[in-house]
Amino acid sequence: MNASAVLLAMAPEHLLLAGIVALLVLEIFSERPNAALPLAVAFVAAAAGAAAWLGFTGYVGAPFPGQFDLTPPASFAKALVLALAVPVLLFSKEDFGRGEFYPLILSSLYGICLLASAESFLTLFLGIELMSIPVYVLVLLGYRRPESAEAASSTWSSPARRAPRSSWAPRSCTAPPGPSRSRASRSPSARRACWPARPS
Repeated sequence: MNASAVLLAMAPEHLLLAGIVALLVLEIFSERPNAALPLAVAFVAAAAGAAAWLGFTGYVGAPFPGQFDLTPPASFAKALVLALAVPVLLFSKEDFGRGEFYPLILSSLYGICLLASAESFLTLFLGIELMSIPVYVLVLLGYRRPESAEAASSTWSSPARRAPRSSWAPRSCTAPPGPSRSRASRSPSARRACWPARPS
């Protein structure tokens, strides 16, 4: 593994990682949260420029053989995604103008860049996780809207595990159905037991 090849082939990823670290430091130590947006835009634009330069120069390299491979199509795919992320950052200022939003966006973009150059299932898995996990948090950032929490839980849970809406009904304190109903109704402890309401 050549250090120069790692630095050159993974230049977009390194710029995104530097942006994540810079944004976290800014969030912790700085009293100017408004500086997060231009900083995030600058790092994403620099990463897009680096990916476009690698694509136009026809750079081909494998800093991690069998795991990470860079080709011109992969470089152009990274440049396109990163370039489209710049207006997303600019338009999201009104809704998500807080500092924690930008490191999450850059982390998700880092995962997308890994996906574009993945050559193994391990790298593919890491890219998917780095891309998707920040998305769940990004959905929850709009916690003031009730649909945001529901969207985050729906994204996290698979359709097979999703409970029907009728099962979310509050429990009613009634006796259990069936032959034991008469005995249960005579027992004070059973009358105090709460049983799930019947789905409508």
